[in-house]
Amino acid sequence: MTTKPNVRGGNSRFRKLLACAIAVTAAVSLGGCRSPFSDWDESGPPADPQKVGAGVHGWPLYERDPGAGGVRTDVLWPMASVRTNDDGTVRRASLLIPIVLWERDGTRERFGIRPLFDVESDSREGGRISDVDLLFPIVKWRDAPDEHVFQIRPIWWSRWKDTTQGRDEYTVLAPFWGTWTNPQGHGSFVFPLYGENTHGTDSVRWYAAGLVILDEDEAKSLEGTKLLLGALESTTWNDGSAWRVFPFVWHSEDASKNANETFLLWPGLAGWTRNGDDRTSWAFPVWYHNEDADEKTTLLVPFWYSNEKGEGDAQSWTRVLFPIYGSQKEPGLERTFWGGNLYIDTTTADGGATDIVWPIFHTGTDATGWDSRLFPFVWLDRHPDRGHTHVWPLFGHEWNGTKSTSSVAWPFFTLTTASNGWEAWLPAPFVNIDRRGDDHETTVFPLFHHESNASKGTYEGNVLGLVANWEGTGGKAPDADAVATPANPPAKPTSDFRILWRLVQDTETGDRHVFAVNPLFRHETNARGDDHWSALFGLVARTREADDVNWRFLWFLNL
Repeated sequence: MTTKPNVRGGNSRFRKLLACAIAVTAAVSLGGCRSPFSDWDESGPPADPQKVGAGVHGWPLYERDPGAGGVRTDVLWPMASVRTNDDGTVRRASLLIPIVLWERDGTRERFGIRPLFDVESDSREGGRISDVDLLFPIVKWRDAPDEHVFQIRPIWWSRWKDTTQGRDEYTVLAPFWGTWTNPQGHGSFVFPLYGENTHGTDSVRWYAAGLVILDEDEAKSLEGTKLLLGALESTTWNDGSAWRVFPFVWHSEDASKNANETFLLWPGLAGWTRNGDDRTSWAFPVWYHNEDADEKTTLLVPFWYSNEKGEGDAQSWTRVLFPIYGSQKEPGLERTFWGGNLYIDTTTADGGATDIVWPIFHTGTDATGWDSRLFPFVWLDRHPDRGHTHVWPLFGHEWNGTKSTSSVAWPFFTLTTASNGWEAWLPAPFVNIDRRGDDHETTVFPLFHHESNASKGTYEGNVLGLVANWEGTGGKAPDADAVATPANPPAKPTSDFRILWRLVQDTETGDRHVFAVNPLFRHETNARGDDHWSALFGLVARTREADDVNWRFLWFLNL
């Protein structure tokens, strides 16, 4: 025999559960002082930031947090988020962030279902502003007192805008036709047949996409003609002229500058130029010569290079006969090279140096000390207030004023001492101990980190990054010249201790203290002696303010 399931009994139990759920929901919606929809006189005014037990803290499912500027309500964030002003009006609402957005801020209003549309309007002096985007970024329309924009990308572009110099506007039907006007000039084109651009006294016209280009400038008496995108070119202006047959010959003259130049075989493989007394000639890649009033350079590749500058005590030169010999002179410096870097002798105003097979061996002196090295094993430096000794890689010691650093088999052990403390690495970068006056820092990477700053009165630390975190400030007294007033009170201690981000939380901010084991238990106190505790998402809660004690059960039953 087959036994049929008790369908009637199962449906009956389901109806009872559904009825209970509806009753609890209605009670939460319409009930007592901690309901998400309760009035300010029941849940606590937002103008009192020390109010304990205000709002609903059902993190992470539902949270309602009143404050001085209004109420923040999040439901399964980012599913829904609502911001209201302290008078109860909605200021901003977002659904399925960032898809649906509604916002009102003063005269500004905005509504959008992205990316379908986004509509924004505002009022300001001079008129109303409207801004509409459809299927962003395809269609855009904007209308303002000093600007108008309409675009259907990538086909149509139009805009006009009033500036301090005048109106700037353009219209383009891509890629065939366009026109623009601004205070400096105007232009238009019909691609690829014709184009015109005028800027001040300069006007350029082209025909058949650069087949013929005419350039005229009345202020400079300039007339230019280019054929075949500049393959043939002729230009005349006030004091000169130029012509070229690209890429073979370029020649120009300018009577006002006593200058002329000639280039052969672009980009100037051979040529010469004269500009007053300055002259240059070349035949690349073999010959180059340039001279002017202060400098002369001659290059004969690959054998000889010479550069000379200045006169008298300011004279300098560089001469190189590849690869045998070289010399260099500057004010206060002379250097001689033999065989490249085999031997280098340097003389300066206050010392000198000798390098053999640089950088293997070096010795040098200056006005206050000396240095020497046998690369890479021994490094020595001796000066009155600084110096170092390194026997690589076993030992190192260096000092500079009151600071000194010693290392053994670096980076396994490093110790730095100074007048205000010391720092040690054991070894770098894993263990670090730093003591500077009253400030200290200790790191055992990646297990532990703690640091404190006495001058700022702050401290912070963590264990394994996020397992446990703590930070805070001890509070600082006001300056001697400052007067503590209700508007400018002295700083108060703060602290924040967390385990597993917000599983356990112990926070003290000013006169308010919060301890929570989310979502099981929460306890709040303040300087007035008020206290509040709740358990299991606020299933049971107790609030005491002055002599008034209030109990709440199942979120809406008040005693």
